Order: sequence, then structure tokens, then C-alpha cells
Amino acid sequence: MSQPVDVIDDTECRNCGAVLTGKYCSACGQRSRGVGLDAGELASEALDSIVKIDGKLWRTFLGLTKNPGLVAKNYAQGMRARYVNPLRYCFAAVAISIAATIWTGEFDAISESLIFVQLEGAANDPVVQELNTFLMRYLNVMSLLTVPVYAFVLMLLTRRSGYSYASHFSFVCYVVGQGALLGVLGTFFNSYVYFLGILPSLVITNFVYIYGAMRFYGRGVWASTLLISTSFFAYMVILFAIIYPLFILDIL
Repeated sequence: MSQPVDVIDDTECRNCGAVLTGKYCSACGQRSRGVGLDAGELASEALDSIVKIDGKLWRTFLGLTKNPGLVAKNYAQGMRARYVNPLRYCFAAVAISIAATIWTGEFDAISESLIFVQLEGAANDPVVQELNTFLMRYLNVMSLLTVPVYAFVLMLLTRRSGYSYASHFSFVCYVVGQGALLGVLGTFFNSYVYFLGILPSLVITNFVYIYGAMRFYGRGVWASTLLISTSFFAYMVILFAIIYPLFILDIL
């Protein structure tokens, strides 16, 4: 007679078949819960997964709020299980930030507050409207382009730091993501308190970038400000070189 599907040797891992030497499999990490599947185990596994995700996300967010450079340094030096992957964190944070910017109408308000829009009739100019639509369409791309450009420039400027490009990349992912999330506070301030344009978000994001660079690279405030400012300048040059031709092609 064939053995029931749920009946498996209790000395072997039910996931990979490795010999068990404790509560957790040394090969795949699955916990040993005895033979068969019951409702208690199903609920326990689901709750455990949720708590682990929430705990890691909360730890990453709080850590980046208190000291973004230290979190990035810990991750680069191998402490990875305790934090959310920097690229995943950055993607999610930028998406939330952009959604808040568009949902609250801040993007349109900032566009209308620009000098060229204040000119008589400029707001109704088809080219201005087309530019506004174009920028909104590629807002996520422009935000995420910050990461590879900043990482490359920082790698060139801090060659003696010993960090690989991947380490610089992870640092930028964390600070860009955290800056985007905290910048949402500026978005809601503009929408519900008093409109100050890009100033609130700019102050918040630059503080995160500079403070993060101070701890990650071990530089002073002015040296860190120079690092971030140089990276920003390079980013703007590259962004213009990419976006301008795309916009011209888009309106033709």
C-alpha cells in the first residue's frame, strides 16, 4: 500500500529532504512542524510571514530615518537579513511619492508656479501643456535615474573609500527612497497647510542625502554637501541630455 501524501519521515525536512538536526532545516531554513498539514500550521505560517515582512520594513524605515548612512553601511558590510533590499525599497518609495504628488495635485501646482507659466497666456500654451504631460509621464523614470548617476559620480569622487559600485548603488537607493518617502510630508504640507512649491521636499531630501553621505563615507558636512551637489549637477546634465531629445520627438 502506498504511503499517504501527508505522511513524511519526521527526521527529514519536508521541503528539501535534508536530515533535520533541530527545529529548522540547515539546508533551506524551513521550520519542522511535524507530520501533516493542519489549520494551525497554515495560519501560523501566514502570520509569521506577515510579521517578518512588516518587521523588516519597519526596521529599515526607522533606521533610515535615524541614520540613513549607517543602514547603507551595515547593508554593504553584510548585515542584509535585517533590512529590505535597497532597490526594492527605492522602487516602492518612489512609486508612493509620485502617487502622492499626482493625487494631491502638487505636480500641477508646482508646474503652474514656475516662472515661465506665470507669463501671460503661458499656462494655456500647447507646448507648455505638452511639457507638463510629458514630465508627468516620465516622472518615475527621472526619479529613478538619480540612482545610477549618483552612484557612478560618488564612486569616482570617493575612490579611496573601498566601496564597490554596488555598495554606492545600494547607498543611493536607500537615501533616494527615504528622501522620497519623507518628501511626502512636504507634499501634504503644500496641499493642506501652505504651498511652498518644491522647497519642503527639497529641504527634506537634501538633508537625507547629505546626512547619509556623512555617515556612509565618513566625511564632514561640507565635504558631503559637495559630494551630493556634484552628483546632482551631473544628474541634471544627463537628465537634460536624455529628456530634451525625447520631448522634441514626442511633440513632432
